[in-house]
Amino acid sequence: MSDQNCKEVKKTSIGGQALMEGLMMMGPYKISTCVRLSSGEILEKTMDRPKAPKAAKIPFIRGVVNLFTQMKIGIGELMYSAEQIDLSEDEPKDNAKVDQEPVETVETEATESGETEAVEVAATEEPEKKEKESLPGWALVLTVVFALGLSICLFILLPSFLVSFIPWDRSITAIHVLSNLLEGCVRIGIFVAYLSLVNRMNEMSRVWMYHGAEHKTIYCYESGEELTVENCRKFPKEHKRCGTSFMFLVMIIAILVFSLVPDLGRWLNMLVKLALIPIVAGISYEVIKYAGSHENKFCSALSKPGLLFQKLTTKEPDDSMLEVAIKAMQNVIPEDAEADRW
Repeated sequence: MSDQNCKEVKKTSIGGQALMEGLMMMGPYKISTCVRLSSGEILEKTMDRPKAPKAAKIPFIRGVVNLFTQMKIGIGELMYSAEQIDLSEDEPKDNAKVDQEPVETVETEATESGETEAVEVAATEEPEKKEKESLPGWALVLTVVFALGLSICLFILLPSFLVSFIPWDRSITAIHVLSNLLEGCVRIGIFVAYLSLVNRMNEMSRVWMYHGAEHKTIYCYESGEELTVENCRKFPKEHKRCGTSFMFLVMIIAILVFSLVPDLGRWLNMLVKLALIPIVAGISYEVIKYAGSHENKFCSALSKPGLLFQKLTTKEPDDSMLEVAIKAMQNVIPEDAEADRW
């Protein structure tokens, strides 16, 4: 089923993130992480979504706030999923074990943070107790800052640094704009090269498959169809409101914003661009917010490059991955059908 043939009943704000052998879904009130253990069992963790700060509702500021908040949650859940896989890494992976035995859901009591856990296990087996300390909040913040800093250096500052060595007169407006356009092309080239390199890692192949499962499940929900493996399977693995599309918009808008800054020399230019990143991210968020809620030729054209990028960040999932995505999705769907509208 092509993107054009997906009849949307609603556009949902529910989004997700592919993890190590699992998936996180984030709804308006709940966050659910589901991980497929090597035994074939599905570990479910559902918790209340942290209350968003007031700044998360202010246009052009909310983009930066939401980006940082979601990265913090995403990295925390990524580490959680890796811990679960590490705890059972000695067990053979065999997704065929799923559905061979009756299953039951075991729910734990809520923790002090409001977090609840449920493990779907074979009825004939007793789930193992797995104890693992969570990463402290301050360590998560440092991890997010490091990840953002690395991304900024690689995709923003490095292209600017490389292009600055071209000996042309940037005091001429046309040359200045051309320089920023070339810098944008280098930025996109580095991004594509980075994704291509990551794609060579065997572990990432399965992460991209879970990413595809996330999109298929969200499409199925938006189309108003029952969340089953059969229904989800027929939908596209690319989604126009994906974070990959946001990354592409950041690169394009950076070209436009940076072109407004006069040439101040190599190092000062890089500092100014560093200071402008929150503005670029804020504008990008508002653009994708608009494009995701409107259907017209402009928005369609705006979404196409991001969909093309997703050819590198999504793969066709298997049925066991769709089962994980469906469970995570069902755990965050609000009772009020309007609460998760985009």
